[in-house]
Amino acid sequence: MKPCKRGIKIWSKCDASYGYLCQFEVYTGKKDEENDASAPPDQCGPFKGLSARVVYNLTRSLSGKNYMVFMDNFFSSIDLFLKLFEEQIFCCGTVRENRKGFPPALKGVKLVNQGDSKFARFQNLVCTVWKDKAKSKNVALLSTQFNPNQFEKVERRKKNPGRNSGFTKIMIDKPKAISHYNKHMGGVDIHDQAHRYYNVTLKSVKWWKYLFFFFFDACIINSYVLYKENLDSYGEPKRLSHLEFRLLLSKQLIGEFSARRKRGRPSVEPSSETDHGFAFGKVGEKRGYCKNCVRKNNNLRKANRHSEIRRPKETVFGCTTCGVHLHKGDCFKEWHKNL
Repeated sequence: MKPCKRGIKIWSKCDASYGYLCQFEVYTGKKDEENDASAPPDQCGPFKGLSARVVYNLTRSLSGKNYMVFMDNFFSSIDLFLKLFEEQIFCCGTVRENRKGFPPALKGVKLVNQGDSKFARFQNLVCTVWKDKAKSKNVALLSTQFNPNQFEKVERRKKNPGRNSGFTKIMIDKPKAISHYNKHMGGVDIHDQAHRYYNVTLKSVKWWKYLFFFFFDACIINSYVLYKENLDSYGEPKRLSHLEFRLLLSKQLIGEFSARRKRGRPSVEPSSETDHGFAFGKVGEKRGYCKNCVRKNNNLRKANRHSEIRRPKETVFGCTTCGVHLHKGDCFKEWHKNL
Protein backbone atom coordinates (compact mmCIF):
# COMPACT_ATOMS: atom_id res chain seq x y z
CA MET A 1 0.00 0.00 0.00
CA LYS A 2 1.48 3.37 -1.04
CA PRO A 3 0.06 6.91 -0.97
CA CYS A 4 -0.62 9.00 -4.07
CA LYS A 5 1.32 12.27 -3.89
CA ARG A 6 -0.75 14.46 -6.25
CA GLY A 7 -4.03 14.50 -8.10
CA ILE A 8 -6.93 12.41 -6.86
CA LYS A 9 -5.60 10.17 -4.09
CA ILE A 10 -6.67 6.54 -4.23
CA TRP A 11 -5.60 4.03 -1.58
CA SER A 12 -5.02 0.63 -3.16
CA LYS A 13 -4.64 -2.96 -2.00
CA CYS A 14 -2.88 -5.04 -4.65
CA ASP A 15 -1.56 -8.57 -5.02
CA ALA A 16 2.10 -8.62 -3.99
CA SER A 17 3.36 -10.70 -6.93
CA TYR A 18 1.33 -9.59 -9.97
CA GLY A 19 -0.12 -6.16 -9.11
CA TYR A 20 -3.77 -7.26 -9.34
CA LEU A 21 -5.94 -4.50 -7.84
CA CYS A 22 -8.07 -6.18 -5.17
CA GLN A 23 -9.63 -3.20 -3.42
CA PHE A 24 -9.37 0.59 -3.37
CA GLU A 25 -10.65 3.59 -1.49
CA VAL A 26 -10.91 7.15 -2.84
CA TYR A 27 -9.63 9.82 -0.47
CA THR A 28 -12.38 12.44 -0.08
CA GLY A 29 -10.78 14.71 2.49
CA LYS A 30 -10.31 14.87 6.22
CA LYS A 31 -13.01 13.16 8.26
CA ASP A 32 -13.90 13.21 11.93
CA GLU A 33 -15.69 9.92 12.35
CA GLU A 34 -15.83 10.19 16.13
CA ASN A 35 -18.03 13.31 15.94
CA ASP A 36 -20.00 12.10 12.93
CA ALA A 37 -22.82 9.89 14.11
CA SER A 38 -23.86 9.12 10.52
CA ALA A 39 -20.48 7.60 9.57
CA PRO A 40 -20.71 3.88 8.69
CA PRO A 41 -19.18 1.56 11.34
CA ASP A 42 -16.76 0.00 8.84
CA GLN A 43 -15.27 3.44 8.08
CA CYS A 44 -14.72 4.43 11.72
CA GLY A 45 -12.54 1.63 13.06
CA PRO A 46 -10.53 1.81 16.30
CA PHE A 47 -7.95 4.30 14.92
CA LYS A 48 -7.91 8.09 14.76
CA GLY A 49 -5.03 8.44 12.29
CA LEU A 50 -5.63 8.42 8.55
CA SER A 51 -2.94 5.89 7.59
CA ALA A 52 -3.95 3.24 10.13
CA ARG A 53 -7.65 3.72 9.40
CA VAL A 54 -7.08 3.23 5.63
CA VAL A 55 -5.25 -0.06 6.17
CA TYR A 56 -7.88 -1.24 8.64
CA ASN A 57 -10.73 -0.51 6.20
CA LEU A 58 -8.98 -2.19 3.26
CA THR A 59 -8.23 -5.37 5.22
CA ARG A 60 -11.78 -6.11 6.41
CA SER A 61 -12.17 -8.83 3.78
CA LEU A 62 -8.95 -10.55 4.99
CA SER A 63 -9.96 -10.90 8.63
CA GLY A 64 -9.51 -14.43 9.98
CA LYS A 65 -7.85 -15.77 6.80
CA ASN A 66 -4.14 -15.62 7.79
CA TYR A 67 -3.09 -13.31 4.98
CA MET A 68 0.21 -11.41 4.94
CA VAL A 69 0.03 -7.65 4.31
CA PHE A 70 3.07 -5.55 3.35
CA MET A 71 3.12 -1.75 3.65
CA ASP A 72 5.61 1.11 3.85
CA ASN A 73 6.38 3.43 6.75
CA PHE A 74 3.50 5.82 5.96
CA PHE A 75 0.96 3.21 7.09
CA SER A 76 2.74 0.98 9.63
CA SER A 77 2.34 1.52 13.37
CA ILE A 78 2.51 -0.52 16.56
CA ASP A 79 -1.21 -0.36 17.38
CA LEU A 80 -2.23 -1.27 13.84
CA PHE A 81 -0.03 -4.37 13.69
CA LEU A 82 -1.25 -5.62 17.07
CA LYS A 83 -4.90 -5.05 16.15
CA LEU A 84 -4.57 -6.86 12.80
CA PHE A 85 -2.72 -9.75 14.46
CA GLU A 86 -5.73 -10.25 16.74
CA GLU A 87 -7.80 -10.69 13.57
CA GLN A 88 -5.33 -13.25 12.13
CA ILE A 89 -3.83 -10.81 9.63
CA PHE A 90 0.00 -10.81 9.60
CA CYS A 91 1.82 -7.61 8.74
CA CYS A 92 5.29 -6.53 7.71
CA GLY A 93 6.57 -3.07 6.90
CA THR A 94 9.17 -0.40 7.51
CA VAL A 95 8.44 1.98 10.37
CA ARG A 96 9.48 5.49 11.41
CA GLU A 97 11.31 5.84 14.69
CA ASN A 98 9.02 8.67 15.81
CA ARG A 99 5.94 6.43 15.74
CA LYS A 100 4.02 6.09 18.97
CA GLY A 101 5.12 2.97 20.85
CA PHE A 102 8.45 2.54 19.04
CA PRO A 103 10.92 0.77 21.40
CA PRO A 104 13.03 3.42 23.19
CA ALA A 105 16.03 1.07 23.22
CA LEU A 106 16.13 1.11 19.40
CA LYS A 107 15.68 4.85 18.88
CA GLY A 108 18.88 6.31 17.46
CA VAL A 109 20.83 3.11 18.16
CA LYS A 110 24.31 3.13 16.61
CA LEU A 111 25.27 0.04 14.62
CA VAL A 112 28.97 -0.02 13.76
CA ASN A 113 29.40 -2.59 11.00
CA GLN A 114 27.38 -3.51 7.95
CA GLY A 115 25.01 -6.36 8.71
CA ASP A 116 24.67 -5.51 12.42
CA SER A 117 21.13 -5.65 13.77
CA LYS A 118 19.14 -5.37 16.98
CA PHE A 119 15.56 -6.22 17.75
CA ALA A 120 12.92 -5.75 20.42
CA ARG A 121 9.88 -7.95 20.93
CA PHE A 122 6.42 -7.38 22.39
CA GLN A 123 4.10 -10.40 22.26
CA ASN A 124 4.16 -11.47 18.59
CA LEU A 125 5.33 -8.09 17.33
CA VAL A 126 9.03 -7.75 16.51
CA CYS A 127 10.82 -4.50 15.72
CA THR A 128 14.17 -4.99 13.95
CA VAL A 129 16.85 -2.37 13.23
CA TRP A 130 19.47 -3.33 10.62
CA LYS A 131 22.44 -1.54 9.08
CA ASP A 132 22.66 -2.09 5.34
CA LYS A 133 25.39 0.30 4.23
CA ALA A 134 28.23 1.90 6.15
CA LYS A 135 27.10 5.53 5.68
CA SER A 136 23.34 4.99 5.44
CA LYS A 137 20.63 5.24 8.05
CA ASN A 138 19.41 2.19 9.90
CA VAL A 139 16.48 0.26 8.45
CA ALA A 140 13.64 -0.19 10.98
CA LEU A 141 11.07 -2.90 10.30
CA LEU A 142 7.94 -4.15 12.09
CA SER A 143 6.70 -7.71 11.65
CA THR A 144 4.23 -10.12 13.24
CA GLN A 145 5.24 -13.10 11.13
CA PHE A 146 9.02 -13.65 10.99
CA ASN A 147 11.53 -14.90 13.53
CA PRO A 148 14.09 -12.13 14.32
CA ASN A 149 16.87 -14.72 14.72
CA GLN A 150 16.60 -15.93 11.12
CA PHE A 151 19.17 -14.44 8.73
CA GLU A 152 20.46 -14.97 5.21
CA LYS A 153 23.75 -14.02 3.60
CA VAL A 154 23.83 -11.19 1.04
CA GLU A 155 26.67 -9.61 -0.90
CA ARG A 156 27.61 -5.98 -0.29
CA ARG A 157 30.54 -3.67 -1.07
CA LYS A 158 32.82 -2.21 1.58
CA LYS A 159 35.10 0.73 0.92
CA ASN A 160 38.77 -0.01 1.40
CA PRO A 161 40.81 2.33 3.65
CA GLY A 162 42.76 4.99 1.84
CA ARG A 163 42.06 7.33 -1.04
CA ASN A 164 41.03 5.83 -4.39
CA SER A 165 41.47 2.34 -2.97
CA GLY A 166 38.25 0.94 -4.38
CA PHE A 167 35.79 -1.49 -2.81
CA THR A 168 35.84 -5.06 -1.53
CA LYS A 169 32.93 -7.48 -1.77
CA ILE A 170 31.82 -8.86 1.58
CA MET A 171 29.03 -11.14 2.83
CA ILE A 172 26.81 -9.78 5.60
CA ASP A 173 23.79 -11.03 7.53
CA LYS A 174 20.35 -9.80 6.46
CA PRO A 175 17.20 -10.46 8.55
CA LYS A 176 14.72 -12.74 6.81
CA ALA A 177 11.89 -10.28 7.46
CA ILE A 178 13.64 -7.55 5.43
CA SER A 179 14.31 -9.97 2.56
CA HIS A 180 10.61 -10.87 2.38
CA TYR A 181 9.66 -7.20 2.59
CA ASN A 182 11.89 -6.32 -0.38
CA LYS A 183 10.49 -9.23 -2.38
CA HIS A 184 6.76 -8.64 -1.80
CA MET A 185 6.48 -4.89 -1.29
CA GLY A 186 6.07 -3.90 -4.96
CA GLY A 187 2.46 -4.94 -5.63
CA VAL A 188 1.09 -1.39 -5.86
CA ASP A 189 4.19 -0.26 -7.77
CA ILE A 190 3.63 -2.99 -10.39
CA HIS A 191 0.03 -1.85 -10.88
CA ASP A 192 1.02 1.84 -11.08
CA GLN A 193 3.77 1.04 -13.58
CA ALA A 194 1.35 -0.81 -15.85
CA HIS A 195 -1.14 2.05 -15.46
CA ARG A 196 1.38 4.65 -16.64
CA TYR A 197 2.56 2.71 -19.68
CA TYR A 198 -0.64 2.88 -21.77
CA ASN A 199 -3.30 4.76 -19.79
CA VAL A 200 -6.45 6.06 -21.47
CA THR A 201 -6.75 9.24 -19.38
CA LEU A 202 -7.83 12.35 -21.29
CA LYS A 203 -7.66 15.97 -20.16
CA SER A 204 -10.84 17.15 -18.53
CA VAL A 205 -12.14 19.70 -16.03
CA LYS A 206 -14.57 17.13 -14.64
CA TRP A 207 -13.11 15.33 -11.64
CA TRP A 208 -15.33 12.27 -12.06
CA LYS A 209 -13.90 11.61 -15.53
CA TYR A 210 -10.46 11.00 -14.04
CA LEU A 211 -12.00 8.42 -11.71
CA PHE A 212 -13.77 6.77 -14.65
CA PHE A 213 -10.53 6.55 -16.62
CA PHE A 214 -8.73 5.11 -13.58
CA PHE A 215 -11.41 2.44 -13.11
CA PHE A 216 -11.35 1.62 -16.82
CA ASP A 217 -7.55 1.24 -16.81
CA ALA A 218 -7.69 -0.86 -13.63
CA CYS A 219 -10.14 -3.25 -15.32
CA ILE A 220 -7.80 -3.62 -18.31
CA ILE A 221 -4.74 -4.23 -16.12
CA ASN A 222 -6.58 -6.78 -13.96
CA SER A 223 -7.83 -8.60 -17.05
CA TYR A 224 -4.28 -8.71 -18.45
CA VAL A 225 -3.00 -10.18 -15.16
CA LEU A 226 -5.68 -12.89 -15.32
CA TYR A 227 -4.84 -13.51 -18.97
CA LYS A 228 -1.15 -14.10 -18.13
CA GLU A 229 -2.02 -16.43 -15.25
CA ASN A 230 -4.46 -18.51 -17.36
CA LEU A 231 -2.50 -18.48 -20.61
CA ASP A 232 -2.42 -22.28 -20.87
CA SER A 233 -6.22 -22.50 -20.93
CA TYR A 234 -6.39 -20.15 -23.97
CA GLY A 235 -4.20 -22.43 -26.08
CA GLU A 236 -2.10 -19.57 -27.50
CA PRO A 237 1.48 -20.43 -28.47
CA LYS A 238 2.82 -16.96 -27.58
CA ARG A 239 1.87 -14.63 -24.76
CA LEU A 240 0.66 -11.20 -25.84
CA SER A 241 2.48 -8.16 -24.53
CA HIS A 242 0.59 -5.50 -22.59
CA LEU A 243 0.37 -3.29 -25.69
CA GLU A 244 -0.78 -6.15 -27.94
CA PHE A 245 -3.40 -7.12 -25.37
CA ARG A 246 -4.78 -3.58 -25.30
CA LEU A 247 -4.88 -3.34 -29.10
CA LEU A 248 -6.73 -6.64 -29.38
CA LEU A 249 -9.17 -5.58 -26.66
CA SER A 250 -9.78 -2.26 -28.46
CA LYS A 251 -10.64 -4.01 -31.71
CA GLN A 252 -13.02 -6.36 -29.94
CA LEU A 253 -14.78 -3.49 -28.17
CA ILE A 254 -15.09 -1.43 -31.37
CA GLY A 255 -16.35 -4.37 -33.42
CA GLU A 256 -17.94 -3.28 -36.74
CA PHE A 257 -18.57 0.30 -35.65
CA SER A 258 -16.95 3.04 -37.74
CA ALA A 259 -17.32 6.81 -37.41
CA ARG A 260 -15.49 7.53 -40.67
CA ARG A 261 -17.56 9.50 -43.22
CA LYS A 262 -17.89 8.25 -46.76
CA ARG A 263 -16.02 10.26 -49.35
CA GLY A 264 -17.89 12.22 -51.99
CA ARG A 265 -21.32 13.79 -52.05
CA PRO A 266 -23.97 11.55 -50.49
CA SER A 267 -26.65 10.37 -52.86
CA VAL A 268 -30.34 11.04 -52.33
CA GLU A 269 -32.58 8.04 -52.74
CA PRO A 270 -35.67 8.84 -54.87
CA SER A 271 -38.97 8.48 -53.05
CA SER A 272 -42.15 7.53 -54.88
CA GLU A 273 -44.22 9.73 -52.53
CA THR A 274 -42.21 13.00 -52.66
CA ASP A 275 -40.01 12.67 -55.76
CA HIS A 276 -42.53 10.94 -58.00
CA GLY A 277 -39.90 8.52 -59.28
CA PHE A 278 -37.47 11.22 -60.44
CA ALA A 279 -33.78 10.38 -59.99
CA PHE A 280 -31.15 12.66 -58.47
CA GLY A 281 -27.66 12.58 -59.90
CA LYS A 282 -25.04 14.33 -61.98
CA VAL A 283 -26.64 16.23 -64.85
CA GLY A 284 -23.44 17.04 -66.73
CA GLU A 285 -19.96 18.46 -66.50
CA LYS A 286 -21.14 22.07 -66.82
CA ARG A 287 -22.35 23.79 -63.69
CA GLY A 288 -25.66 25.62 -63.62
CA TYR A 289 -27.97 27.54 -61.28
CA CYS A 290 -30.49 25.59 -59.25
CA LYS A 291 -33.83 26.00 -61.03
CA ASN A 292 -35.82 25.86 -57.79
CA CYS A 293 -33.74 28.68 -56.23
CA VAL A 294 -34.23 30.78 -59.39
CA ARG A 295 -37.99 30.20 -59.22
CA LYS A 296 -38.03 31.26 -55.54
CA ASN A 297 -36.22 34.51 -56.38
CA ASN A 298 -38.70 35.29 -59.18
CA ASN A 299 -41.62 34.80 -56.80
CA LEU A 300 -39.96 37.13 -54.25
CA ARG A 301 -39.51 39.84 -56.94
CA LYS A 302 -43.18 39.62 -57.88
CA ALA A 303 -44.09 40.04 -54.20
CA ASN A 304 -41.72 43.05 -53.83
CA ARG A 305 -39.66 41.21 -51.21
CA HIS A 306 -36.30 42.12 -52.72
CA SER A 307 -34.44 42.03 -49.38
CA GLU A 308 -35.00 38.28 -49.08
CA ILE A 309 -33.53 37.45 -52.48
CA ARG A 310 -30.33 35.37 -52.31
CA ARG A 311 -28.06 34.57 -55.23
CA PRO A 312 -28.47 30.87 -56.12
CA LYS A 313 -25.41 28.63 -56.01
CA GLU A 314 -24.24 26.67 -59.00
CA THR A 315 -24.13 22.87 -59.04
CA VAL A 316 -23.48 20.02 -61.45
CA PHE A 317 -26.20 17.87 -59.83
CA GLY A 318 -29.91 17.84 -60.42
CA CYS A 319 -32.71 15.71 -61.80
CA THR A 320 -31.41 13.30 -64.42
CA THR A 321 -34.98 12.68 -65.61
CA CYS A 322 -35.84 16.34 -66.24
CA GLY A 323 -32.29 17.41 -67.07
CA VAL A 324 -32.35 20.50 -64.81
CA HIS A 325 -29.86 21.59 -62.17
CA LEU A 326 -31.18 21.25 -58.61
CA HIS A 327 -29.77 21.16 -55.10
CA LYS A 328 -30.24 17.96 -53.18
CA GLY A 329 -32.88 17.69 -50.50
CA ASP A 330 -35.57 20.40 -50.29
CA CYS A 331 -34.90 21.99 -53.68
CA PHE A 332 -35.17 18.63 -55.43
CA LYS A 333 -38.47 17.80 -53.68
CA GLU A 334 -40.06 21.26 -54.05
CA TRP A 335 -39.28 21.42 -57.79
CA HIS A 336 -41.07 18.18 -58.56
CA LYS A 337 -43.88 18.88 -56.13
CA ASN A 338 -44.79 22.10 -57.95
CA LEU A 339 -44.57 20.71 -61.47
